Amino acid sequence: MPTRTLTMRSIRELYRLKYEAGLSHERIARALSISKGVVARYVAHAEAAQLTPAELLAMSEDELARRLRPARRLPLRHVQPDYAAIHQELSAGA
Repeated sequence: MPTRTLTMRSIRELYRLKYEAGLSHERIARALSISKGVVARYVAHAEAAQLTPAELLAMSEDELARRLRPARRLPLRHVQPDYAAIHQELSAGA
């Protein structure tokens, strides 16, 4: 099942509940109707970005998005196999 992306407003609220209100991951998850794993993942993103709670709460939504969501890499392009040649090779070996 694909995961839905949290809005920046929800992410900011997650950090506010974590760092200002001092709530547990379980209580934050219940308040935002998300899983504890999602809360833990966003807290880990902030720690990996080496952002302090004060920095997190002071950032604009655009800056927060840029710092927490790294640019997505394009998928690697693979060369399609030559199925006719493969079929011919397999047929010759039989």
